[in-house]
Amino acid sequence: MEVKKRTNLRVVSWLIATIMIAMLITMMSPTSYAASRTITGWTLVGQAIYTGPSTSLYTQIGSLNGGSQVYILGKENGWYHILYEVGGQEAANAYIPQNTVTLIRGGTPHEEVFTGGQRNISLSYAQESWTCDELSTRVKLRNLVPGQGMTLLYEYSHNTYPIAFVEYSTPWGAERGYIFLPVTQIPNPAVTAIARVNIPIASVFFGPGGSQYYDFQGSVFEDELVTLIRESQGWSWIEYNTPSGRKRGYTMSGNITAITSTYGLEAISQNNTGGYVSSPVTVYVGPNSSYPSIYTLFTGDNLTYRGSQNGLGAPGWYYIEFTDRYTGKGKKGFLVAQ
Repeated sequence: MEVKKRTNLRVVSWLIATIMIAMLITMMSPTSYAASRTITGWTLVGQAIYTGPSTSLYTQIGSLNGGSQVYILGKENGWYHILYEVGGQEAANAYIPQNTVTLIRGGTPHEEVFTGGQRNISLSYAQESWTCDELSTRVKLRNLVPGQGMTLLYEYSHNTYPIAFVEYSTPWGAERGYIFLPVTQIPNPAVTAIARVNIPIASVFFGPGGSQYYDFQGSVFEDELVTLIRESQGWSWIEYNTPSGRKRGYTMSGNITAITSTYGLEAISQNNTGGYVSSPVTVYVGPNSSYPSIYTLFTGDNLTYRGSQNGLGAPGWYYIEFTDRYTGKGKKGFLVAQ
């Protein structure tokens, strides 16, 4: 009987130890390294540095000389996410190829784990993006306007401040930065995902079905991150970065690979309520006027109402479909409710 009790105690102790180890591993997730200067390395050569893991998709933020010390926050797609000092008093995050860093000390860089999805800056507040998450060394990157679309990569708390690490559009390419005390709108429904383009060039259209039915909108490129809003029947509704701002459009689902969970992601809806325009109105490619405009509908123009909220629009905005008077093909976009 005593032997059996001891065996049970050992089993319980083993289970408790296993749970504690699992909790410790979770706490040591890659995103917990966002504020760390623990892992260091040295650049092998002088090089340009970028605000994301690509020389073509992201803006160049500066350059580093060979032999510069950097702090490694994580790694992604063959690049290190680093923190580096600017003039000794300021700091910024950037990305450099892994094969250009040597003499790594202090630990093993982890793959950064993304946990976010589609977000928009609150319509009531402007926000600022910063170069790092340290109050004493941060430098402002730019202002983010109310309603602006972005990709939430992950969020955490540092020195009691809630912080979001986000990606958004600039005229020079995509950029990543930190938002302190973020005030953002979560789409309704809240389930969206982050996906990565998996082919060299993927076409984006104004509706599902491609060029037979809808106008061509643009392209996304291999390794580019997009947010996945809805999908069905082989098509995905995405939001992506362009030099003129974030845009929403449709690409074939096989062109992208989700890197966060798609559980609960809704299908593309097909509300078919007809209507017409009562006065001239501008159509935008996203659910508020911070997005690029794509068309002007005039009094009497016909349209099909596709939805309002529920992930399709914002309060006071409709998601609609219409026929372009010049191309004869369909377009989908957003307009202020009439």
